Amino acid sequence: MHLVLFSFLWLSSLVTGTLGLQSIKHQTFSFRNRIIQHAYFKESTTILARLEDSSIWQSSDEGYTWVQTFPQERFIAFYHHKYSSQRAYLLTNSNKFYATTDSGRTWNAYEAPTSPNTFHAQIIRFHPDFDRLIWTGNRDCDKSMSPNCRAEAQYSRDNGRHWHFVEDYVVNCAWGIEMNQGADPTGILCESYQNKTGSQRFFGGNPLALVQGSSYFTQKNQIFNQVIGFARFSDFLVVAELADYTVNLQISTDGVNFSPAKFPRNMSPSTHAYTVLESKPGSLLMHMTTSEHPNPYWGNILDFNTEDAEFEVSIENVSRDERGFVDFESMADEVALTNVVVNTAEAVVTGRKKLRTMLTRDNGQTWYSLTPPKVDANGNDYQCGESCTLNLHSIAERAGLGARIVSSSNGMIVAVGNVGASLGPYEQGDMFISRDAGHTWVETFKGAHSWAFGDSMLVMAKDEGFTDHVVFSTDAGRSWHEYRFSDEEMRVTWIVPPALESSRRFILVGHLPRSYASIAVHVDLGEPFPQRALMTSRTRSASLGETRSWSSEPPTRGTKPCHLADVPLSGQRNHCQMTGLYPPCERYGNNGDAVVICRCGCHCGQHALQFTSAG
Repeated sequence: MHLVLFSFLWLSSLVTGTLGLQSIKHQTFSFRNRIIQHAYFKESTTILARLEDSSIWQSSDEGYTWVQTFPQERFIAFYHHKYSSQRAYLLTNSNKFYATTDSGRTWNAYEAPTSPNTFHAQIIRFHPDFDRLIWTGNRDCDKSMSPNCRAEAQYSRDNGRHWHFVEDYVVNCAWGIEMNQGADPTGILCESYQNKTGSQRFFGGNPLALVQGSSYFTQKNQIFNQVIGFARFSDFLVVAELADYTVNLQISTDGVNFSPAKFPRNMSPSTHAYTVLESKPGSLLMHMTTSEHPNPYWGNILDFNTEDAEFEVSIENVSRDERGFVDFESMADEVALTNVVVNTAEAVVTGRKKLRTMLTRDNGQTWYSLTPPKVDANGNDYQCGESCTLNLHSIAERAGLGARIVSSSNGMIVAVGNVGASLGPYEQGDMFISRDAGHTWVETFKGAHSWAFGDSMLVMAKDEGFTDHVVFSTDAGRSWHEYRFSDEEMRVTWIVPPALESSRRFILVGHLPRSYASIAVHVDLGEPFPQRALMTSRTRSASLGETRSWSSEPPTRGTKPCHLADVPLSGQRNHCQMTGLYPPCERYGNNGDAVVICRCGCHCGQHALQFTSAG
């Protein structure tokens, strides 16, 4: 089956406005149910949205118009290809699925060997050779009490046209190259039950082995006899092995050779719950719970030392919730934020944690609290004396809605928080921005907001309430503009940023006061800035304007950040001369040879660098 998509409008309205010379407009689309999954194709104007009624909708113009794909189908999920930005897969509740190789311009129907699995395994696994897929589905599970119901994995080398058996009675199968980039491209890694009879639904005591198979799993090698699971984190393949009723973490950097991880005294994955955290390349971080049930949860963040295969304590008493979400945010380079429990003895009795935000700029070697701004958004002093610190809300509180702290690659951090001795309730929080990777902070707005970055633009909407407008800034939050997008207030659940780096078209997703169904408001905040020109030696002195010094070390007296806050964290503590121009673009040049300079530039030694904006 082949489909070419055309767009139509439904319950829509169009309003335009102006800001200076830039035209602003918005378009509202009302869905018939709630959006539960959405994602852009990378570097594309096409976005997919799955509703709670199992329908999938597509917009090819950044949410301006929407069309329902295959109305006759019921979809359970969609996947974007991990290695190809133009490929995606729409999965139905049967063995039929649809695939695109051109960012959704056309879709083709395929048949998988089985229906999607109901054992919580990832249904499709991807390969750097785009056409190779692994499908894990249900076999003989048509009835609730089917005696031989099991999960079965098959692979394809032609994007789903033909399938070949891998293994059944599996929990998880993945390409070896997905776990280790240097692995055999035909290798497959599977968690496979050793006793392959009966219904997999009732396999609580059946040993689960980790099996590696080359030549598309025709040559098998059992790596571990009994495991709990495996996953890749950063550059490491981590396997939780069960041996003699003890959990050991086996860690490999090549997917072949494993070493048991060593832990600090009185800390073991056999006796403590643990969560492996998002880590940067070459780093492996873990949160290990140290509080005792039923107390509130907290624990230590451990950093893996590759030289002696040992985890070492980075910071203690880091908060987590009952679902396992840890108050930890990894950002660009070696910057991270976390919330620690400062009243552990009291919390054991009261059951209430008091949190304080800590920041590291050296990948967890040292941590310190955040210095608050001197005044709030209204210019008033904070009334808490020397005990004041800045404390921020993080992902653990809002796992369903996404992270509460958002950072850009150029040192800008935006978060909801408060100034005080500890973190207060989210609904009482205010908006804070750092333009230098957490060195200094300013309070920009009273009240909690949702936000997103796009083409040097920061967009915010009121959170925890209904609103009819957004505010946006083109100068890293130093000045703001307001745009009203509706006559009726809506609850903005999230702001979807554009996938194109140069786009200023955002999508506000939310609902009206008396409605459960989602509405999507496409907000076009004007044309993007012109492309930046290269700074030649002849024009550089004229284009630099005001030159200032910036370092990734904490600023000393007399230094100031770049005017547009495009502070590169990748400078690795290099001192750079930063140039800031505002308005965002200015023209320089002689004899008609005009050069347009936009954004901040950094001149270090012999190299002139331009850094992209927040997005």
